[in-house]
Amino acid sequence: MHLDHKEELAKRGIIWFYDYSGDPKKPHAILHSGRHSDGFTRPEIITKDPDFLNEICNDLITITWSKIGNIKRIKKILSLDLRSNIIAYNMALRLGQIPQYGNTCLHGGYVIEECNLPSRPSMDIRTGEEILLITNFFSETIFSDIPLIDSIIMESGGNVLPYVATFMNQSGIRTGNNKEILALVNRKISKWVPDECPLCKNNSSPAVSIKNWDFSDCPLYLK
Repeated sequence: MHLDHKEELAKRGIIWFYDYSGDPKKPHAILHSGRHSDGFTRPEIITKDPDFLNEICNDLITITWSKIGNIKRIKKILSLDLRSNIIAYNMALRLGQIPQYGNTCLHGGYVIEECNLPSRPSMDIRTGEEILLITNFFSETIFSDIPLIDSIIMESGGNVLPYVATFMNQSGIRTGNNKEILALVNRKISKWVPDECPLCKNNSSPAVSIKNWDFSDCPLYLK
């Protein structure tokens, strides 16, 4: 297990944080939405290195194991967003399961029935099976979707474990909606419309959109 997951994820360009303790004029980010932010995540990078993906999924299983005691209680793993399917697949294999995903998924805050995605078999939930929810990066939007997901699983006869496992919790929420968030990294990311950005008011220059982010020009300043 990495001693400092934040450092490791940052080195790989997966997360970036504005340094509040340093020069206030250092740049901050503009998100795809146009909002200004003191951090961002790039989950697509995680899956580009299979060895790192394996290692970090092992770490996620370890912190989950430390909470639930008997890891064999987990009978199914359900990803809370489409980008996390590969993580659910990886963790399921490591727990000796047949990888499965729910055929009811969330996308953009809406429930989509029968998501017919390639290599996405329907989830056969048996009565009493305990389900672990996972996501790569936990946000306020995903937090608000949890009650709906819980109700879908319980209507199918499953029991939802009181945890959500994630690489990074960027919501600032540690508990709520009957869940404890188990994260390798906990760091709230704030977002503002441009006119209300406190970093701009403190003479920090907004950098280019994160899709064009040049890490050689904007090093990974960590708080």
